Amino acid sequence: ISSEGISRVDYHDFEFDDVHELCNYDMIFLMGGNPYYLLYHAQKANVKPVLEKCHKRGKIVFGRSAAAMVLSSGVHYVEEFNQIMQFGRERGNTVGLEDFGGLRFMDYVVFPHFDDFANRVPTLAKRLIDIEQRNRILITRLKNGEGIVQLENGKEARIAN
Repeated sequence: ISSEGISRVDYHDFEFDDVHELCNYDMIFLMGGNPYYLLYHAQKANVKPVLEKCHKRGKIVFGRSAAAMVLSSGVHYVEEFNQIMQFGRERGNTVGLEDFGGLRFMDYVVFPHFDDFANRVPTLAKRLIDIEQRNRILITRLKNGEGIVQLENGKEARIAN
């Protein structure tokens, strides 16, 4: 990491740490995991206004995998995604999340690891199109290693490893 010009990395957990410390960093990278769990703790910690303030100050806010879902319009369709992927209950809403609205850094739904999952479930692309048409939504499919960064001017950039 130091060869990339990053001199310090700290880990922060919304569940246990003070979210107001986040603006002390130039980049805030949210890791993946269970999207329900991540969103539950982001909501409980009231992280949205803090991340918005950091972003307005020119900080980079980036989410990978389930965290990209949390930064999007929400996790409303994760249960349906889980059914398509035949995931077990451990990937479900084990925290009792009731508000599925995301942090809304993007106004669309994110489906991470699309390329990997499409190899496992040949009907995935068609089933996502069905969800989009039925619900009149846009699902942005991210490949492994891809992410979307919100730039200061309000535009987005898709990035890959």
